[in-house]
Amino acid sequence: MVGDNIQVSDIAKRLGAYVYETQIAVNPKNSRNLIASGLYHLGDPKDSSAQEALAYVSEDGGRSWRRGKRPAATFREGDATLIFDRRGTAYYYTIGEKGNFLSRSTDQGRSWTVPTRVSGFIDHVTLATDLGKGSYGGNLYGLGGDRTKENSRAVDTLFFTVSKDRGMNWDVKKMTTVDALGPDYFLVGSVMSLLVSREGRLSLPFVAGVTTNGKINLDSPNSYHWITFSDDGGKTFARPRQLHLADGSPLMKSGRVSWWGIGYAIDTTLGPFDGRLYTAWMEEDAATQMRKLFFSFSDGGDIWSAPNVVETAAIDNREGVLESSVLPTVSVNNRGVLILSWYRFTAPEDAADKRSASYQRYITASLDGGATFLPTVPLASQPTPDYEQFGFKNGRLGDYLNTTAGPDGIFHALWMDGRTGTQQMWYSSIRVECEGKPAVANSSAPSKRQLYTH
Repeated sequence: MVGDNIQVSDIAKRLGAYVYETQIAVNPKNSRNLIASGLYHLGDPKDSSAQEALAYVSEDGGRSWRRGKRPAATFREGDATLIFDRRGTAYYYTIGEKGNFLSRSTDQGRSWTVPTRVSGFIDHVTLATDLGKGSYGGNLYGLGGDRTKENSRAVDTLFFTVSKDRGMNWDVKKMTTVDALGPDYFLVGSVMSLLVSREGRLSLPFVAGVTTNGKINLDSPNSYHWITFSDDGGKTFARPRQLHLADGSPLMKSGRVSWWGIGYAIDTTLGPFDGRLYTAWMEEDAATQMRKLFFSFSDGGDIWSAPNVVETAAIDNREGVLESSVLPTVSVNNRGVLILSWYRFTAPEDAADKRSASYQRYITASLDGGATFLPTVPLASQPTPDYEQFGFKNGRLGDYLNTTAGPDGIFHALWMDGRTGTQQMWYSSIRVECEGKPAVANSSAPSKRQLYTH
């Protein structure tokens, strides 16, 4: 049963204006306090790259939203991300023309400090915080990537940042993880994540591939996912491991993997899946001409479960028709229940005009640590028509978005949607129930399960 979708952003309708790359966070001290971000492409005819990072706040559990008062860092902000720390302070991180910037909010996201420069330019930064009470509890972490020049050659590098004083000061660590794999590896900068376990362990999954004759070779058997760990708050990191199955074969089939968003999450409950890592991705199978949305988990980050096929779709080779099952997101609540969401793209077989195609956000859930999933249902209550105008053309959905869960176990989703004629930010909260009661981490497989948005 799907409830009402709620429009969050309110940008004006004009040619070239749209919102994309949305993020959402919930206050661990107040489950009714949500904050949201998105990049607003201004559609400025004099400056096609001009965009603004938006901030919104809700104090009633997502039922209503308003703009937060946040000064812009630059006129070309990008890669906005935000989080709450364990005390309820909010942080808003963006990249700009002269580096990376951070704003803080101590009033639940109603207003934000003037952005301060954290570092030089680091692309695709993701934020995380340690919510635990251990030695590194309260630490803020950031991860991003960029291409640097060393010994007269280009090197793809991961950058790890840490703050121990609530974002006032940051230490930037230049990691050699990608270069350590070999001189011919490149970093797929938009595919990385930063996960913190209940005990404070850091897991950093990322994608690195090889080059052949100076060109990216995604078909190489060495072009797939890696992961590294830190057990000392980011002071040191283990040598990266490839994500692989028990027989040693790669979890993801190199060049057949779509780089358009790969979801990651970690279970931080005291339940049976505590510390379990999750990932979701899409692969193409040229032999069967099918696209498949896969899901896998690992209880240590080394050996991963055999992939679970969540959805399949036929490959559409018509010019201009893009892939389905993209931008998957995964999140886990405090009861160990997880949700998986993604965009489904559809184009009628008899449609000569691709503008009759559409995209729509879908969702499913798992009560048993990713072993099985409930039936898929729409998250967006209606599809967005004309993908060329509102969605997929020119990357208007961007590289990332997320879902999250609050201290009350309710999930929260934010996504891009063009149903009004302008691509805006839309929101819904999500509950997963078993026999009419909220599912708990150690519940047995129920005879009746229901997924609904609220």
